[in-house]
Amino acid sequence: KLVLKEKEIYQKVKKLERQLKDAKGKERVDILVKLSESLARLKSKQAIEYAKQAINLTNTLKYQRGKGYALLYLSRARHFLGMRKEASDTNNQALEIFRGIDFIPGILDAFILKGYLLTREGRFKESLKVLFHAMDMGIEAENKEKICLIKYRIGVNYTNLANHTKALTFYQESLDLAREINNSFQMGK
Repeated sequence: KLVLKEKEIYQKVKKLERQLKDAKGKERVDILVKLSESLARLKSKQAIEYAKQAINLTNTLKYQRGKGYALLYLSRARHFLGMRKEASDTNNQALEIFRGIDFIPGILDAFILKGYLLTREGRFKESLKVLFHAMDMGIEAENKEKICLIKYRIGVNYTNLANHTKALTFYQESLDLAREINNSFQMGK
């Protein structure tokens, strides 16, 4: 199944690269960001290059939302290359940009990534603090898609802390919400 997923990702990347050839302005930034997102884990160095191109372009366009997401996926790619401090610093830059434009989905994405990075470093209790804060924000914003992912990430932390009862509760809540909003990714399809 993983090989199929990689194949789908590479097909998506090829399609995005074709679209990139004619794209200009914000559309070009958005495509570069999608390329960076798609390649962050599989080809981290290439993802970093796409993210940097997007960031450079956002500076001329004054496109803060695009810059925030480029920084977010730059952070992920750096993480996968083992650049932990740079990943954390870059994620914090993205968070500050999203806060500056009061863009709640971006703020939530930055908190989710921050929680993920802390989990990967074995800092489970810190991750839980970040994720519970994000969940409160997600509930206030009524963003079920983000809440679904946050609950899953909380479950992962409780699993790592060997609190399996709480972990199962959050996994189940995430799955129930995924079914409600028809989020096939969170449902494991």
